[in-house]
Amino acid sequence: MSKDKIKVLLLANWGIGEKLLESLHFSLDVDIKLVITQPDDSGQDYWANCVCVAADKYGYEVKKASGLDFDGLRGLLIGLDIDLLVVHAYRKILPASVFEVPAFGSINIHSSLLPKYRGAAPSAEVLKNKEKQTGLTCHYIDAGIDTGDIISQITVNVDLKDTRDSLIDKMKEKVDVLMVDAISKVIERVEPIRQSNLMKVI
Repeated sequence: MSKDKIKVLLLANWGIGEKLLESLHFSLDVDIKLVITQPDDSGQDYWANCVCVAADKYGYEVKKASGLDFDGLRGLLIGLDIDLLVVHAYRKILPASVFEVPAFGSINIHSSLLPKYRGAAPSAEVLKNKEKQTGLTCHYIDAGIDTGDIISQITVNVDLKDTRDSLIDKMKEKVDVLMVDAISKVIERVEPIRQSNLMKVI
């Protein structure tokens, strides 16, 4: 591949989404073309609004997720010639007509060590089951719910005193390392690992 940056559309929410935007912003390999999020228009919930605030800070155009259907999202990916769709906490199942559009595919950053704790609120399940370790997984999006092939994982230790918020804070500290590894593997088209197989975490 040439040294040109890959064109990214970021579709993300909440605290990890904010950190993900920051990480991609400072990546030498990435050019963020658009940010899609669902801000809290009242401004009373910072975490619901933090991706929008960060996008404004870094000068990116923002579109509201609530005003965009799958056809509209597909149109943006095609119109902006997006190379990679990056997703976190979107809470909708993307159809193949969307996730297959980007040349490098579409990736999701999930808040657990997949294949454990797929779906919504994985950190709550981690705490409920008294896990001693969790983490972040970057995986390709497929037709299932958090079932796609794994690109990269990174672990986070869980303490007895941890809450959902403290776990998220720990995960945010690991986003940069995860994404440097993941973006490099995506660009170099490193073969991902099926969730049915064991994989080494970084």
